[in-house]
Amino acid sequence: MKKKYIISFLFVLAMILFSGKVFGFTVVIDPGHGGTESGAVAQGGELEKDLNLKIARYLRDYLSDYDVTVYMTHDGLSGRDLEIFDRAIFAREKKADLVLSIHLNSLDSGTANGAEVWVTANTSLDKYNKNMTAFGNKVLSNLGRLGIANRGVKTSLRSDTTDVYSDGTRADYYGIICYCMRGCKIDDGDISPAGAVPAKVEAGEGVPAAIIEHCFLKGSDYKFIDSDADLKKLAEADGKAVVDQFGLKKKKQKGNTPFNDIYIDDWYHDAVKYTYDNGIISGYNSTTFAPEDNLTRAMLVTILHRMEGQPYVSGVSKFPDVQDTTKYYYVAVKWATKHGIVHGNDAGNFEPDRAITREELAVILKQYTEYKGKYKKQTVNLSKFKDANQILPFAKTGMEWAVGVRVIEGTNENTIKPQATATRAEVAAMLYKYCTRVK
Repeated sequence: MKKKYIISFLFVLAMILFSGKVFGFTVVIDPGHGGTESGAVAQGGELEKDLNLKIARYLRDYLSDYDVTVYMTHDGLSGRDLEIFDRAIFAREKKADLVLSIHLNSLDSGTANGAEVWVTANTSLDKYNKNMTAFGNKVLSNLGRLGIANRGVKTSLRSDTTDVYSDGTRADYYGIICYCMRGCKIDDGDISPAGAVPAKVEAGEGVPAAIIEHCFLKGSDYKFIDSDADLKKLAEADGKAVVDQFGLKKKKQKGNTPFNDIYIDDWYHDAVKYTYDNGIISGYNSTTFAPEDNLTRAMLVTILHRMEGQPYVSGVSKFPDVQDTTKYYYVAVKWATKHGIVHGNDAGNFEPDRAITREELAVILKQYTEYKGKYKKQTVNLSKFKDANQILPFAKTGMEWAVGVRVIEGTNENTIKPQATATRAEVAAMLYKYCTRVK
């Protein structure tokens, strides 16, 4: 097609637009220490809180490429501290699926080295000890590839044997793990805050948390933290473990169109871009294409009419259900009817608002091609499609033509789905093929 035609459909839409997407899996990253609590001091004089924060930021950035919602308990504390309990409650309020407490190990003497991961000892559900142990081992394996020794995945319990979770098992020693699991404090039998109800861990109300001690701040491990590039590698080791353990997928990359719902990897991306760039199909608005919405018979006829420059047709519509002259498709239907591009149903109606089927689309495009004087008969054996017997008699020739010129192609299941409704994405793909293959 040499000319560009602008198409805008005049119909009412109800759309809900989100300023940001919240994904099904949520990770809360907790940079250890912060504020006036500096943590230990590294061999080069760096404060642990600052190194932890850098790792946490790198980890957040790494996960930002995936379909996951990420929060940080803080992004640097100035003039204030943040209690461990408050960090855990923040994570629970965000309905976290995973909490990662980022740390580096201190060493005052000796030659200790390596990484370790602390997780809950609770085994009431797989998502606690079993899955978190698997996750911890993935972290340690990734860190091992950097040369960091593996000190193992570990658990630790409170010394008070009366301090138990709702399932009767001993509570974890480390606060961030215990409070994420339980959602409250229990000291000598006293629950705080007042009125708090401990989470039912056996019912899945506990939030799994891991403390990742990436390496030691001094000694032979210092070489793993003495540059931002090294800290980024630690974060990537954590991030890869999260992605692997929890099966996260990469976010879809926005495509080369103005539409926020068209992504570069979508099978119909190039078709939408072509039909938009050439004024064949526009979006519902400047940012929404709605690829999965069905296209109606009236919409398709309007597309073809606009592609022909919107020629005027005198007289009145012959269809009882196309009598309102104010409808956006009124003249288009008259034009298409006059030239034999469309026909009505057995009752004599056009059914403008009914979603068009794939076989109807094939027939209409064939008849449009005949009107343009470009039709060439195609003899194609459709029996290779498992559902070819579902093609209605009126559509057989149209489907043979459409398959022959490769405007319609089968699915991966070797089906052609003749009576399935055609989505806006499918119509864009068919028109893209039509414009580039039917000369």
